[in-house]
Amino acid sequence: MRDSRREAQIVMEGGLDLETPSLTVRPGRMLACKNHEVNTLGGYTRIEGYERFDGRLQPSDTPDSAEREGRRSAIGKPPGTGKILGVHVFKGEVYCLRDQNDGSGGFFKATPSGWSQITTPARDGGGRAQFTNYNFKASATTEVMIGADGVNPAFVYDGSTFTEISIPGETGFPMFCRVMNNYLFLALNNGTVYYSVVGEPTNYEPVDGAGTFGSGDFITGLEPAVGGAMAILMRNRIAVLYGNGPDEWSKTDLRNHDDQVGAVAYSALNYNQLYYLDDRGITSLQATQAFGNFASATLSTGVNPFLRIRRGQLTDGVVSRRKNQLRWVFTPSAGRTGSEVLTATFTGNQMTGFSRQVYDHQLSVIESGELLDGEEIIVAGTDDGWVMRFDRGTSFDGQPIEAYFRLPFAHMGAPQKRKHYLNALFNIQASGKVDLKIKPLFNFNDPGNAAHRVSSLNIIGGGSNWDEGNWNEFVWSAQVNSEAFADIAGTGKNVAFVIYSKSANIKPFTFYDALVHYTLRNWYR
Repeated sequence: MRDSRREAQIVMEGGLDLETPSLTVRPGRMLACKNHEVNTLGGYTRIEGYERFDGRLQPSDTPDSAEREGRRSAIGKPPGTGKILGVHVFKGEVYCLRDQNDGSGGFFKATPSGWSQITTPARDGGGRAQFTNYNFKASATTEVMIGADGVNPAFVYDGSTFTEISIPGETGFPMFCRVMNNYLFLALNNGTVYYSVVGEPTNYEPVDGAGTFGSGDFITGLEPAVGGAMAILMRNRIAVLYGNGPDEWSKTDLRNHDDQVGAVAYSALNYNQLYYLDDRGITSLQATQAFGNFASATLSTGVNPFLRIRRGQLTDGVVSRRKNQLRWVFTPSAGRTGSEVLTATFTGNQMTGFSRQVYDHQLSVIESGELLDGEEIIVAGTDDGWVMRFDRGTSFDGQPIEAYFRLPFAHMGAPQKRKHYLNALFNIQASGKVDLKIKPLFNFNDPGNAAHRVSSLNIIGGGSNWDEGNWNEFVWSAQVNSEAFADIAGTGKNVAFVIYSKSANIKPFTFYDALVHYTLRNWYR
């Protein structure tokens, strides 16, 4: 008897898509997503966790659960009150700003014994800090940290000496700081930009070669662009400064790049080119073939509904170079707590998809950097005064990670033909035991169709090819790639899947594809 079963493969790629019509959206996209990310090598990966940080031993570095919780309870907040106002990584060490109980500002460094306060001149509390690192000298040991917070003088810190920057005649305080061509640029929100004497970040004397110019709008950021240019980001427009120094800057007008839209404050991220959030969505400032010119390109097609309802809620953004990702952090929608994150994953210069994460803690600031051994570190401050280290462990600071994604309805190339679905085989890569729930939906989830039960799947991952894994890091007799079988008996024109997990102990796992087996029935009339 001839086997009438058919097989269709759904490759999980393309990321979150909230805009494409249901009949034309690719079957491997995600219509909903929580705490999964697009893997740069393909598939959808449940994210890593995060944990509190103050420089002491990290909870996730031990396999013993009792020791892990002991380490967690020993880690503390930087002394003070309110949210974290800035986090930064300098020379492999983590720093933060937090208000003190008397209303002054405090500057702290993470050490093996916890947070240590750094002596500074008296500084006001409040504000929001932006930092940058730069080496103005020829020595490998002369890199400095520069900071600006909008309520105090900008400063330079070399690891031992904290120096405030005085700008002659200026009574306001810079909010943004960036370096171009060995000049330190400081920008006030009111549209004024100052640049230092070349190679001297604390000297703003005009007689020595420092200077200033006006941008004509409220500034929301400064960011270097390719070719030695500086992008001046404003709320309602974007301009670009060209040239190598004051002589060239004085001969060239501040070129208006785009006077239709501007950039949201703290949304600009540099990753091969400049990306920022504006009223059209997420936009890139791309260099054109003609040197010294730029073109804009919007890349948030598919997630613009997410951005529209969160307009005005952006908190910060960060680049993960280890994962080839840009992440934008938003305050939660009404009725929700924590933070929502929109993540764009890249392969080379090509954006491969968006995903959405929801953290338990509300983040105030976030930044990435490198430890002394070159490992990437991402740290964030929270509204309740913690500093968290991201992409660590299997939990949200000890609490379970709830994760799911929903695939579009797949019609197997025959939108109007009834099918009887038999089963689905999911190709998964896991690092250990994974407990999942998978629910099929039929016929656009028509209420007239009987609801299918939820399938609970237990997967043992962590296998390795012989001689390719460390013997204490993989599970003997486990598959290199695991296959999860789900019985999905049901009838309809199409089928979709919701995949769900919730655990504080499961390591990240990746879904690559699904093989759906079915038989064809008659046409719908």
